[in-house]
Amino acid sequence: IGGIWDGNTNRQETSYNMFNFCKGENITILNATFKDYSSHVFDISGCKHVLIDGCNFIGFRPITDREYAEAIQISAHTQEGAPGCFGVYDNSICEDIIVQNCYFGQSGTENTYGVNGIGNHSSVTGVYCKNIKIINNTFEDAHYCAVKNHKFDDVTISGNTFINCNVAIGISSGGGSVDDSGVLIPCESAKNCIVTNNYITGSKQYAIYSHGKSYVDDNNSTNSFIENVIIDSNIIVGTIGENTISCIMNKNLRVTNNTLRDNQRGLRMLYSDTLTVTNNQLCNHTTESIFCY
Repeated sequence: IGGIWDGNTNRQETSYNMFNFCKGENITILNATFKDYSSHVFDISGCKHVLIDGCNFIGFRPITDREYAEAIQISAHTQEGAPGCFGVYDNSICEDIIVQNCYFGQSGTENTYGVNGIGNHSSVTGVYCKNIKIINNTFEDAHYCAVKNHKFDDVTISGNTFINCNVAIGISSGGGSVDDSGVLIPCESAKNCIVTNNYITGSKQYAIYSHGKSYVDDNNSTNSFIENVIIDSNIIVGTIGENTISCIMNKNLRVTNNTLRDNQRGLRMLYSDTLTVTNNQLCNHTTESIFCY
């Protein structure tokens, strides 16, 4: 694709996506710069075999309160998630998505922030986007979260550099509410995620979080554990937030061969089952190196 694609967000009064890709296959985007947008650069819904390689994503100004919006959103094909697109809204998943060798950061344009990189912020019950690889990218000054695995299955986050992001990597859960008809929407969580060989420095809130979810009201309850997360061989330094790695409601969690230094708390694990923590180097923390409850 190439070129410089400028969203001119300071001239816009309503939020917009730069590109929507709906129910497509074999999409390749190479060596382009995308700058100064207000919602998503790419809204990718229900697509398969997508490669984004060697691109720059710089400058984000949310016109509405969507400060969490990602430069690259990966989602199922729903009317709520991709309004106005063509094709039947049938919850088709995204599958085989690769983002590699890209830069996400600031543009220097007035009133813009660092880019939230890749992820999603909505989900469909029983539906998981899967086989997603985020490899050898640099994320700098992400305003909300650089990489957000929101109820994906089979994700690899490897060889990336995260500099001064609010959150570097988030692994999270969907559902957990009651709809307008009073029907319970169950909690469902991400699963099968590998986070390896990343360098993370200066995170403002978390370097990595992996949080399951529970919901309780007077008539309903639902909960979901994140399953099969491996956090291995990462270097994490200088986290500003209280918890460097935070894992809540996880099953089959492995935290191995990481180096954590000059943070507040190194590793927090709460309400979790089957944990393996081995061969990590944790030093110079102001509170606990490991806290488990």
